[in-house]
Amino acid sequence: MTIKKSQKNQDEKENRQYLFGWILFVVCAFFFIASSIKNQDTLTLIGSILFLISCIFFILPLINKMNSQRLKKNESATTINKNQISRQETRETGMRDVGIKEIDNDIEVYTIQNSEI
Repeated sequence: MTIKKSQKNQDEKENRQYLFGWILFVVCAFFFIASSIKNQDTLTLIGSILFLISCIFFILPLINKMNSQRLKKNESATTINKNQISRQETRETGMRDVGIKEIDNDIEVYTIQNSEI
């Protein structure tokens, strides 16, 4: 389990580095555009705009990947929290069965007492 966490953390770190690198490329593209406008160089302006567009095309999938990883991480954290609530409720009440319902992101904990079973 620690290997998977370590790998996930490494992947997240790499993705942040990739995103930072692509953002620097975008900044460079804006400088190229400004320079080509100042020098009235149409060919460089066209190349700079194409470079900017291509950088954006590379950034979008990376951002989508990072968002999906963040969502998966949040879902697994919610599952862990639900399991912790379930175990804690069983210990505190001595109930035989504990259930959890999630309705519109609100967690409702219900118990079935031994006498009801």
